[in-house]
Amino acid sequence: MKAIFKQLWVLTRELHTGAWRTFKRRWPWFLVGLVVTLGAVALILPHDKAWLSDIRQPEYITTTDPWTFTPIQKVARALSYWGDFFKINVIVFVIGLPLAIIFKSKRWQRIMLVVFFAALWGGIAVNVLRPAFGRPRPSENVPDGMYLLEFKHGYHSFPSGHTTTAFASATAVTFVCPPAGLIAYPVAGGISWSRMQLNRHHPADIVGGIGLGVAFGVVFGAAYRKTRKTKS
Repeated sequence: MKAIFKQLWVLTRELHTGAWRTFKRRWPWFLVGLVVTLGAVALILPHDKAWLSDIRQPEYITTTDPWTFTPIQKVARALSYWGDFFKINVIVFVIGLPLAIIFKSKRWQRIMLVVFFAALWGGIAVNVLRPAFGRPRPSENVPDGMYLLEFKHGYHSFPSGHTTTAFASATAVTFVCPPAGLIAYPVAGGISWSRMQLNRHHPADIVGGIGLGVAFGVVFGAAYRKTRKTKS
C-alpha cells in the first residue's frame, strides 16, 4: 500500500511540475487566450439578457414537480446534475484510478490523475473568481452587474463552474486521446447549455468558463504528454 501511495505521489508531482513548466514556457499564449476570452465576454455582456431569453426555449418551469417538465427540461436537469464536478469527475476518478492500480497501468493512472487535476484546479480557480466578481445569477431578482466580493451563492454567476470543469476535463481528455474530443467537447457544450436553460448562468458566464477550463486542460494535458514520453 505504501508503494502505491508513493507511486501516485510521484505521478502527481510529475504532472504538476509539467503543468507549471508548460505555463511558464507558453505564458504569452495564455495571456493572449485571457485577452480573447475577456474581449468576448465584454462583447457579449450587452446582449446577455436577450441571448439568454432566446436560448431558454421553451421557458424553464420553476415548479419542482417532474411531471410538468418538458423533454428539453429533463435533459437540461440531467446534464446539469451529472455535469457537476462532484458527480461525473469524482465518480470516474474514484472508479477509474483503483482499476488502473489493480491492473498496474501507469498510463491509465496518469490519465485519471490528469483529467481529475485539470477539473479540480479549474474548479478551485472558478470558486476564487466568482466571489471576487460577485455577478448575480439570472435567477436572482436584482440588477445585473459585478458587485465584487459577494460570498452569497446567488452572486456566483461569473464564470460558470460547471462549464469550467467540463471544458477542463474535455480538453485534458482530448490531449490524452484526440478522437475522444469529438465526444468530450459536445458533452461539455451540453452541460454549459443546461446551465443557461436552467437560468443559472448568462452566456458571458459560459464563455468565461470555457476560456478558464480550456487553459487548465491545456497545461495538464501537455504535462501528460510530456510525462508519458519520458516515463512510459
